[in-house]
Amino acid sequence: MVMDFKTTASLTLTLLSLFFSPMGWAGPEDEEEEEPEYATLLILQFENFREGDNEEAMVEFRPGPVESPFAGKPFDRVRIEFAETSYFPEEQQDRSVYLYRNNKDKRLLLASIQIRFYDEGDKGWVPHFKIQQDITLIRQGDKWLPIPTAPGASNVVMLTSSSIPNTEGYYSYLEFSFSPKQIYIDSWEVK
Repeated sequence: MVMDFKTTASLTLTLLSLFFSPMGWAGPEDEEEEEPEYATLLILQFENFREGDNEEAMVEFRPGPVESPFAGKPFDRVRIEFAETSYFPEEQQDRSVYLYRNNKDKRLLLASIQIRFYDEGDKGWVPHFKIQQDITLIRQGDKWLPIPTAPGASNVVMLTSSSIPNTEGYYSYLEFSFSPKQIYIDSWEVK
């Protein structure tokens, strides 16, 4: 039996469509890709005194920039602390979390949180935090004043934590606000 090209192509397409149909083999487009599980590094707690609003976001060891679930929402104060799942059985390398304000198509660095892990015996290795900020200042008369980088991105961090740092300057938790405006943390990146 000799088949022409048109018949052969039609038969081939029919067999392929049956083979790749939902009842047949599940192709890559039908498989659900599982999201990898990431360890939680810290918790960002956002407080808005004016509206009595408190929100919380988990910061994970996820690569690349992560948009905050509260992007564009102003807050008066941010508290950074470790999550219950932030205890690690083995020593971890130092990490940094960079906090950003989104401005059109650019991300403006607000501050970075340096994280160092300390051995707390039975608890394991626990993160402690230090805030770093590059401040741009100009002299106006006899005062040094910060230069705002963009609307909603103040340059002066006011540390409001009541905890005492360890000998290396790391805190068990951090509380801070930006002076004199509310905080907009639209995204972050762990490195």
